[in-house]
Amino acid sequence: MDYYLFLDESGDHGLTKINPDFPVLVLCGILISGGNYRVLRARINELKIQIWGNKGIVFHSKEIRKRENDFSLFKDREVMMRFIEGFNSIVSECNYRIISTAIRKEAYKDRYHNPFTGVYQKALSFIIERTVFSLDERRMDVPQVKIVAESRGNSNDLDIMRHIEYLKIHGTGYVSAYRINNYGFNYAFLKKSFNINGLQFADMLAYPIARYVINSFDPSVNFDLMKKKFYQDNEGKMQGYGLKIFP
Repeated sequence: MDYYLFLDESGDHGLTKINPDFPVLVLCGILISGGNYRVLRARINELKIQIWGNKGIVFHSKEIRKRENDFSLFKDREVMMRFIEGFNSIVSECNYRIISTAIRKEAYKDRYHNPFTGVYQKALSFIIERTVFSLDERRMDVPQVKIVAESRGNSNDLDIMRHIEYLKIHGTGYVSAYRINNYGFNYAFLKKSFNINGLQFADMLAYPIARYVINSFDPSVNFDLMKKKFYQDNEGKMQGYGLKIFP
């Protein structure tokens, strides 16, 4: 059974001017089997049809929070609450794992002498490591993993492709190249306009994770529901497993 690893981020990669109200970069990974993704995709489409009457809407967390563009109808509180209730039921009832990294940018700058490159790559390395750990624990026939990320432009996409290929040759400090290649880790970079529900789901969950790390609150997604979906150890520990906060 093959798996997808959908990736999206919350926050920017810049380290020169760090927003004190949002001093993190969160990269959120949604690890999900092909069969379970078909269910998730259908549930999201059903919600789009219920609220907008069609499945062509592309969820975008920032526009939802600001009630802009297609989401201006959320100025009607009743409509907004119907959406939140429907989305939270998808968060709770669908079968997937969250594997996420939060980079605390001020601490990252303090730790490294030349920290101005590779923040996204560092976050991605942690996610790939933990994806390997998670799949190893399931002891199933070895699936192939396809990384699906939003295209951020040719040069940015190329940088990420090069980093993934580097990991497939050299591994990380905790996972060998052999173990990474065992799961394939092929990749695709797709535009938001392609309306990929898996990417939109990752986008919707990245912001609440960032708010959790910052120790603030996002009312649009019930984080207690999300907690149950993180990759965890046998005792239910989330941090260091499905949520890596670095440094």
